[in-house]
Amino acid sequence: MKCRIMILLKKMLAAIGVLLACSAPLAAQSGSLTATMEADLGDATARTQGTSREDVNGERCAIIKLDLNPGWKYEEFMFEAGGSVGVVATVPKTGQIWIYLSPGTRRITISHGYLGVLRNFAFEPLKGGVVYLMKLHPPDDVEHVRKQVVNENYLVISCLTEGARLRIDKEGEFEPFGGSGMLTKSLPYGEYEIYVEADKWYHPHAEKIKIAKGDAVNKTITLKPKFGALTINTSPEQGATIYIDDEKQTDATPLTVERVLGGERTIRAIREFYREKKATVVVDEGQSKEITIELLPNFAEITLLSPQGGTIYINDEEKGAAQWTGRLKAANYKVEVKKASYRSPGEIPLSVVAGKNDTITLPDLKPIYGVLAVEANVGAEISIDDKPTNKRTPYIFDNILTGEHTVSLKAKGYKRASSTVTVAEDKKATAKLTLQEEDKIARLSIRANVAAAVTADGKAVGITPTVLSNIQLGQAPKTVALTFSAKGFETINKTVTLESGDNDVYVELEEVQAAQLSIRANVTATVAANGKTVGTTPTTLSNIQIKKNSNTVDLELSAKGYKTERKTVTLHAGANFVNINLEEIATGTLKISANTTARVEVDGKFEGYTPTNLYKVPLGTRRISFSANHHQPDEKSVYVSPGSNSVRGYLKPQSLPTFFADYQMSLTTAGGFSLGYCRRLGAYLQFRGGLMDVSAGELSEAASSMSLTKSDVSELEKKYFRRAYTAGAMLRLTRSLYAYGGLGFGQYGVAYKLGESSYYCPQILDGLEWEVGAKLKLSILSVNLGYNAISDSKFGELHFGTGLAFDDVTTEGFIGSNDRHEAFGGFHLRAGYGVCSVEDFHESIYRLDLHYNNSISFGINADLGVAFGDNISLFNAGFYSSYFIGDHFAVDYGLGYQLGEIIREKFSPGGGYTSETLTCNQPYFKMGASVMFNGNSWGGFSYHYTRGFGTTTPAIATHNLSYTVGQFPTLVIGGVTLTVGLIALLAVLGGDSESTN
Repeated sequence: MKCRIMILLKKMLAAIGVLLACSAPLAAQSGSLTATMEADLGDATARTQGTSREDVNGERCAIIKLDLNPGWKYEEFMFEAGGSVGVVATVPKTGQIWIYLSPGTRRITISHGYLGVLRNFAFEPLKGGVVYLMKLHPPDDVEHVRKQVVNENYLVISCLTEGARLRIDKEGEFEPFGGSGMLTKSLPYGEYEIYVEADKWYHPHAEKIKIAKGDAVNKTITLKPKFGALTINTSPEQGATIYIDDEKQTDATPLTVERVLGGERTIRAIREFYREKKATVVVDEGQSKEITIELLPNFAEITLLSPQGGTIYINDEEKGAAQWTGRLKAANYKVEVKKASYRSPGEIPLSVVAGKNDTITLPDLKPIYGVLAVEANVGAEISIDDKPTNKRTPYIFDNILTGEHTVSLKAKGYKRASSTVTVAEDKKATAKLTLQEEDKIARLSIRANVAAAVTADGKAVGITPTVLSNIQLGQAPKTVALTFSAKGFETINKTVTLESGDNDVYVELEEVQAAQLSIRANVTATVAANGKTVGTTPTTLSNIQIKKNSNTVDLELSAKGYKTERKTVTLHAGANFVNINLEEIATGTLKISANTTARVEVDGKFEGYTPTNLYKVPLGTRRISFSANHHQPDEKSVYVSPGSNSVRGYLKPQSLPTFFADYQMSLTTAGGFSLGYCRRLGAYLQFRGGLMDVSAGELSEAASSMSLTKSDVSELEKKYFRRAYTAGAMLRLTRSLYAYGGLGFGQYGVAYKLGESSYYCPQILDGLEWEVGAKLKLSILSVNLGYNAISDSKFGELHFGTGLAFDDVTTEGFIGSNDRHEAFGGFHLRAGYGVCSVEDFHESIYRLDLHYNNSISFGINADLGVAFGDNISLFNAGFYSSYFIGDHFAVDYGLGYQLGEIIREKFSPGGGYTSETLTCNQPYFKMGASVMFNGNSWGGFSYHYTRGFGTTTPAIATHNLSYTVGQFPTLVIGGVTLTVGLIALLAVLGGDSESTN
């Protein structure tokens, strides 16, 4: 009874569900089945793929996805829908049945063999393209019966090939695997044929399977590809367009196509300037292959040159200016060059043959000229198109190219002016410009790559960028000294010359950073950084400014007894450290001594004075040099071995060269001088004279017009007439005692005073004079005593003198020099032959000079000399300058004073000759030239012309040719260079001569 009541209640609830279907279509009950339904808005796949079906009216269907419980079979369901179209299609899915219905459907009836019937299940009108989800709820007792009669199992099949789909049996529909690559199907027991396919790139797969009781059937299917990979290259150039079986590929060569259908494929390669090339290739499925297609060129490299510039056109297409190089396909072309203000030569045919490269020079263009006149209100420099013409206004240019030109003028004190003028062929164009006076005000814009402080002429003016305005300019160009400084950057100084108007200056400051370098070594070593000694290790170099491209320092470490080490260190900002190990040199000890205190040099390096001991001397042969004042240097070679070594030098003493300058006198002479030089051997020059004062009057050998008795003469005042010119050699006997002896020319006579200025001289003795004597040097003073006599006469006398003696005061002894200036400096002995002329009087003379030249090539020099002949005796002393031309030639000029006399014989109108004595007491000027054999000595010839310009006597002129020979080495004595040479006396026999030598 209770069971019947329950069945009756169920039927009543089902009836109520039918009545409420219109108001609640998502839940209903009919017969033995109930159902619920709702919209499945989250199933995008069903909306985009499943709703692609259309009904017979062409409208998009709606989908009801009916969920299946395990064991429910698709074949056991039947569906019926109200409306004119009804159910469009049903498709079995995994765990579902998709029911395609026309839009607008309001109810559906579902029947099943043992589940029962869901009749007229009502819902709101369906919308096309919308997915709905339905679930069936069978009675509990039906489910229990069903579970006991299950006769199906699962098929789980996987395929990872993109786009793969599955069909079960031939009548079934294809179902895609989807993104997971797996499908699960519930199938009744039995045999099935499964068929898996994809797109054209894969072979399909078919096989039979059996569904039976037990574990689910799992299948993994891999589709075999129908394609292979193909890589295509082209030679000699890539970049070709590729067609595979007439299908154009997106990219050019080199090209790799991942999918090419297997089998024989036709490849076409197309590239500009090459012939199209076809190739056949067999593509193996699942394999990779690479091919290269050889292209045949269909072009030539052509270079076109237009010497006069212009634009080059090929087939009316612009190619470039003045020169064009490029590829042209094999064909015929027309070439033309066009340039403003020039006539084109016309079209030029060009035939290009493939592979035949060529360079073609195009015909010259013919310029088209016009005339341009330029005028201005002031004379100004003319520039045309910014090119100076070196012409000034007004000016007419008759060779100006036609076209538009810019004429610019500039003139001092005026602003620049410019104008544009058009020049036409065979016509005159005129450019008239007016220049305005400059306002003399400048403006300077100052910029830098960083914000830098700027000073102008030492005064701060701002931070870059900045502008200096209203700078007043004067008549001369104004310059401004700028200094740019910024923290962390180098300081730059720049000088700018301003012009009226705007001026600009820009500088690039390079960034600098401070670095510190600590230097250590295994021993105390002297450190040099970039060639400059900076201390000894350990030491630190601070505030080193480093730049981006200058951040290295070259170090050199040296220590006695160790090898010098060099290293380049790259610095970075901040602290830097370097440690250098010096390798010890195998050394020995060297004891050095000499016979006197001497300066010691080892291998050219000063090491002290003897005696001395040197430690850690490098092993091997060493050159030891000894030198000391007034000693000849010595040099030794010694091999230094480990342990103690010794070497002793011997320096030979040198005699000091001495220069003598003495005052000389005798019983017959009140004055004279002597100059000499001696080391061990030397030479000297000596002169003594009396009765030579101009106030003494003239000398006469005889007074024929007077008749004087011996008693008369004895009562007259008596004086001696005396001259002696000698030169000779000196010999050093001891440190202070010198002997000398020489030869020369001497005269002697007794003169008696007849009047105020007249003397009577009965006889004059003359001839070869000889002398001997000795000098005693007492510090810087010297005294001498000697005897001299005139040969072939009974005259002889003692002479004596005193003066100065200068020793060598240099510290280094010999000093050899190749410097012309030093070599020319000093005393030189010179002898020669010449002519003395006064009015109609000419007489041969012999000249002996002591000449001093200072140590510069152009300066004041001293000249002492005597000239003597049969009737002449002259003494010269003066100063003159020498100017050296090269190493072998010099010119001289100067002034001096001359003393002496000339005895002139004149023809008397009454017959016979009379003698006239001319007293020489006058200034003179001198000029001459010297030719030297060697620039480092006075060896060579000299010519000098001397002319007096006194008033007491007629002007006396002398021409003299001298010869001086020097010897080496040059000696430095008290800072004065003294060269002593042999004296060559050139004598011309024959007496009087009117020629000049």
